Amino acid sequence: MTDDRFSRQSFLGDDSQEIIARAIIGIAGLGGGGSQIAQQLAHVGFLRYRIYDGDIAEDSNLNRLIGAKEDDPSKKTPKIEIAERIIKVLRAKAIVESYPCRWQDRPEPLRGCDLIFGCVDGFSERRELEACARRYVVPLIDIGMDVHCVGDEPPRMAGQIILSMPGSPCMFCLDFLRTSACARRRTLRRRRPTAAGGLAQRSPCFDSCRDCS
Repeated sequence: MTDDRFSRQSFLGDDSQEIIARAIIGIAGLGGGGSQIAQQLAHVGFLRYRIYDGDIAEDSNLNRLIGAKEDDPSKKTPKIEIAERIIKVLRAKAIVESYPCRWQDRPEPLRGCDLIFGCVDGFSERRELEACARRYVVPLIDIGMDVHCVGDEPPRMAGQIILSMPGSPCMFCLDFLRTSACARRRTLRRRRPTAAGGLAQRSPCFDSCRDCS
């Protein structure tokens, strides 16, 4: 690796690349959002990962699952293997601890992370992951998106990126999560699919007033 590889991010500081290389990053969920996160973290230079996902690749994932190959659905390739594959392609020396399960089944490794990315489905999942991150005093970055049809207008895409820092306002304080939204989440999943074909990594931007007030 030449010194030029990370020259465009030298504005982060003289020791930034050493800090990035030492940091341990947790990623909960490796679908359309999480796979993007894993790829970009490897591009930036992160070398240590603790990643979670219990799902396998499906044909409907191929339009957004970074690193997936056309034959991965037929091979029933776990999403976690796809994420590790793309990380290792970009950073051969990366250390990837893979947990092919829901993060709730093995939360302990998150305790040693320096930063957690939440790429999970639904409000209740976000509430649980934020509570875990705060219990372990680890910063959490939550991402999500969804596609909505509003009346007769063309479909709209909306999303969010939220930094939840220990000691700072949580997602309830920021009015992103609401108790009623978390309680009704499973009902919403059964009742109303979205234009995106489900309720993946959903943002409440268009529904919060109608469903969660």
